[in-house]
Amino acid sequence: MDKQVASALIDIAVRELRLRSYADFAAMIGDPQCKEVRGSDGKRYQIEIETFWDVPRKQDGNLRVILSVDDGTFTSAFHPMTRSFIMAPDGSFVGE
Repeated sequence: MDKQVASALIDIAVRELRLRSYADFAAMIGDPQCKEVRGSDGKRYQIEIETFWDVPRKQDGNLRVILSVDDGTFTSAFHPMTRSFIMAPDGSFVGE
């Protein structure tokens, strides 16, 4: 996997996701999203997005959004590039 291409793709995905609302992310809990995109190197990359409660016992608090990207090769499938961020109920970002 070309780490520079994967990093650029995941950065774009994070920027797009940060425009979404807390309610959108809350609705994604338990329903991981997956999309395939083409990188600048011509390869296809898979981006998976999953949302969890940041504190599992507190189901009205912060949400953790995790993104993973890989190119489908054996090595990257077991060791994808990952980024995350945390959104508070008021829509602010409280951590990465």
